[in-house]
Amino acid sequence: MGYRARAAVLLAGLVAAPVLAAGAAQAAAPEPGKQQGGKVSQTGWWNSVNEPPPDNPLTPPPPPPAPDVPEGALPVTVLTGDPRRISAIEFALDGKPGATVDSVELSLKESKERNLTANADGAVILACAVTESFWVGGENNPWKNRPEYDCEAGAAPGVRNAKTGIWAFDLTGLAADWKADDFFGSPSVVLVGAAEGENGEPLNFQVVFDGVKAKGIGLRAKTTAPTGSSGGSGTDFGTGGAPAPGAGGSGGSGAVGDFGSAGGGGGGDLGDLGDDGGGVADLGAGDLGSDDPALTAPDAAGAAPEAAAQAGQFAPVAAVQLPWHDGLMKPGVLLMPLVLLLAYLAMLAMGPDAQPAGVTNRRGVSRALDKLRFADAGIASEVGR
Repeated sequence: MGYRARAAVLLAGLVAAPVLAAGAAQAAAPEPGKQQGGKVSQTGWWNSVNEPPPDNPLTPPPPPPAPDVPEGALPVTVLTGDPRRISAIEFALDGKPGATVDSVELSLKESKERNLTANADGAVILACAVTESFWVGGENNPWKNRPEYDCEAGAAPGVRNAKTGIWAFDLTGLAADWKADDFFGSPSVVLVGAAEGENGEPLNFQVVFDGVKAKGIGLRAKTTAPTGSSGGSGTDFGTGGAPAPGAGGSGGSGAVGDFGSAGGGGGGDLGDLGDDGGGVADLGAGDLGSDDPALTAPDAAGAAPEAAAQAGQFAPVAAVQLPWHDGLMKPGVLLMPLVLLLAYLAMLAMGPDAQPAGVTNRRGVSRALDKLRFADAGIASEVGR
């Protein structure tokens, strides 16, 4: 191959390299209108022309200028190197707090309406990190209410496909902390145009992207679930507190709540309904008022017997003997002392005849009543004569 042929091949490679790189980036971008691994929670854009004068109670503020972009669209405008319109997108990624953000890819499609986009071939648009935790979206908002952002803290440049008009943004670096437990910011980016071109010249362009309703935004996010578990996720029956000796430890899935811990003997009740153990329920013997070591937990950690844990049941509890007066009505229990007192007074009133006798079967008050009955019978016989 001659010198000219090699030079031609080298020149063709230099020209085709940016095109191939843009095509590869575009092939990896999500399709506009589809959102995977998350969704767009809100959008908004702000207009530098919509800047009311300082508050003056004597004169009402002028009405904001009418927007010249479709409803729901997201414009990005730069005039003589100054940003005049910026847009923002907030996301809600799938996954639990503490998850790891593996990748976040964003695609935006240029609007097809005429006279909206100008000088898109030379436009440079950055997705910059938002530095405040809350902002309110909307359209044609006052410039002073725009979200705070910092492109130096983090920015993702957009790669444009000139054939399809789709821009691709890799937001993985900006979204690394969006699912962190200690992240209290806004998972969002601001779309702002660069002020200067490659040669330092001030830029002039406007790019208008279709919004969510026009299926102009594509999102593809991947997250990894957090490792480890905090335990105690099951229902806890009780007031909680520090585990007592023999209680159910600190971990476990907590599928069955704790119904008390094994404490000292002699209490006679079922103890506290739960502590922070979060394991299989532990009915300690001390809570039942028994010192029998056979009823205590099998180990110091308070774990229930393996068979009971597998069957989802508690260990058997020894029967408790009820007192003799259990089951009697309260009025009957209260009248018993009165009945005994009346019987004692009757015995004293009848004298020695009412005393208990150890020979006959009839004794006490019954024997005295029999004697009176016999006396009455004798008197009746005498009267009948």
